[in-house]
Amino acid sequence: MTNYAVVNPRSLPKSYSVTSTRSDNSEDFRDLVRAASARSMGENFELNLLIQQQIRQQMPSRKVPRSVSVGMGRIDEDKPYVLADQEDVSMMLMKNDLKYPRSRSHAVSKTSNVHGPQKLQGIQHLGPKSQRTLHGQLVTQSTSAYGIAMNEFMLVEASYWIGMAHVVVQIRPLQAAATGSIVEFLPGFEGPLPFHLHTGYVGVGKEEEKQLFYYFIKSESEPEKDPLIVWLTGGPGCSSFNGVVYEIGPLYYKQKEYNGSLPTLGLTPNSWTKVANIIFLEQPVNTGFSYATTPEAINVIDVDACKHVYEFLLKWLVDHPEFSSNSFYLGGDSYSGIILPRVVQLISDGIEAGNKPLINLKGYLLGNPLTFPEEKNFVMPFLLGMGIVPNDLYQSLVQNCKGEYREDFAPTNAQCTQDLEIVDELLWYINDQHVLDPLCGSETESPRPFPSAFRGRKRRSLEENSISPNCYGSLVDRHELSNKWANDPRVQKALHVRKGTVDHWARCRQKGIKKTYTFTFMDSISYHVNHSSKGYRSLIYSGDHDMGVPFQSTEAWIKSLNYSIVDNWRQWTVNGQVAGYTRSYSNKMTFATVKGAGHVAPEYKREECFNMFKRWISHDPL
Repeated sequence: MTNYAVVNPRSLPKSYSVTSTRSDNSEDFRDLVRAASARSMGENFELNLLIQQQIRQQMPSRKVPRSVSVGMGRIDEDKPYVLADQEDVSMMLMKNDLKYPRSRSHAVSKTSNVHGPQKLQGIQHLGPKSQRTLHGQLVTQSTSAYGIAMNEFMLVEASYWIGMAHVVVQIRPLQAAATGSIVEFLPGFEGPLPFHLHTGYVGVGKEEEKQLFYYFIKSESEPEKDPLIVWLTGGPGCSSFNGVVYEIGPLYYKQKEYNGSLPTLGLTPNSWTKVANIIFLEQPVNTGFSYATTPEAINVIDVDACKHVYEFLLKWLVDHPEFSSNSFYLGGDSYSGIILPRVVQLISDGIEAGNKPLINLKGYLLGNPLTFPEEKNFVMPFLLGMGIVPNDLYQSLVQNCKGEYREDFAPTNAQCTQDLEIVDELLWYINDQHVLDPLCGSETESPRPFPSAFRGRKRRSLEENSISPNCYGSLVDRHELSNKWANDPRVQKALHVRKGTVDHWARCRQKGIKKTYTFTFMDSISYHVNHSSKGYRSLIYSGDHDMGVPFQSTEAWIKSLNYSIVDNWRQWTVNGQVAGYTRSYSNKMTFATVKGAGHVAPEYKREECFNMFKRWISHDPL
């Protein structure tokens, strides 16, 4: 037997109305659930009903079904929505003595398996047509059914009596699906958005105590056919809004000297969402608008952060089954080079285990990816190539330091120590994100996997030595616009950010994340080995002026995979100009440099990176 719940969200301005009907003709249960409403702060919710009877005596006058399910699903604010049948046990029908008339209702929080009147002590009586507040949420009583209360973080139950049965109904935030709201206008952008954007939260963790915020932008081409990508910005602790407005998304800040007004947004023609559906995920918790519901939940270990991304994806696809068959790719940059390959492994393992929903995993892409600790040793040949370190000093470093230049390396001889101190002096005020750019603002304003790109024992920061005579128009200057924009209450309202969950939005929250994020692994090469053996496609690209994660180190670990070359080192071009160099391997991996780009490449060369991505995602050569 199948039942459906029909939702008409427009019946109440700020509430959702749910009506349930049965598919058979049993009049006794026709009015079991007649109507209910619950204010949910814009959230979706689930109403799962499973009725079970415990018979002490025959009830010949009643046709009582063994079970009835009224399912769950996403509530669409634009039209009535039919929810599919589910099996989750949320309602119990038990035979008891008739103690209350059926028109009465009760609500109780954090209670389950209420079996009779002896368990109903202290329960708040709502009464017909009444509205009471329970845990800060609106509780509405229907005249013909029962009162329902919903708290954002707590399970809330309503109990009532039908005939000789006591019924407990549970309503809780939808665990199997995401909550999302369409964004049609954004402060600072003139007119309606010319693309589909919705934002929302997905709860992850044992008690969904970590609420991960996301931006979802549909492809502007054929969203029902184009690939689906989950994008992870690096850091850790950097908002995925970086991807939306600075890297691969459809928006950008119009450059003008900040005068205290709201920064304005423009539309870029080089958005990856022209050809792909992209979810920009704020992770780990305490990043961007993602938040924790308990003080303890703010802490996260890197291996758990990977699991949370996978959990997010499964739940999001439950709520958006129309994308479950699309080709799926995971993408990211910088520190994501460590965790993203592990997430791909979790997805791959889940596919083999038959986890639902099945994910149509095709591959992954990484930009300027941190991959293994020893890649810091490749900074020295990078500095030689950039003309920052002279050849004689480089040769002395190679001879005396034996190729070890990492921060945790203790020099074994005095000459190595002396050479490294000279390099430190040479790197004062060099921008490790892009060695040709001026060093503007605090070093902590941009994502860095380590405190500095090299050793940094004497590295000065601009917090101590301001040398920025004119950084107007620099990347740091543009980054500051996002802090002004995203902290505006009008913006947060438009994005459907839950009020009071984030005190202050930060583009990169790296200082705070160091206190709550635990690193347990910093090498992802073995995962690339596994993915290669399974035939997944991959695109690895690097800005060739990035000192933090030099392209030489990326080239080295790719070479260590020991796959044969199928397309040797060559130029790739955009508009007739050299955009970089590329090489492809037999494991379906493509490596590309982006000429003139830094950390990360799309921030500096948006048009070139879009063309690179569009060709690769279409299975065309770069």
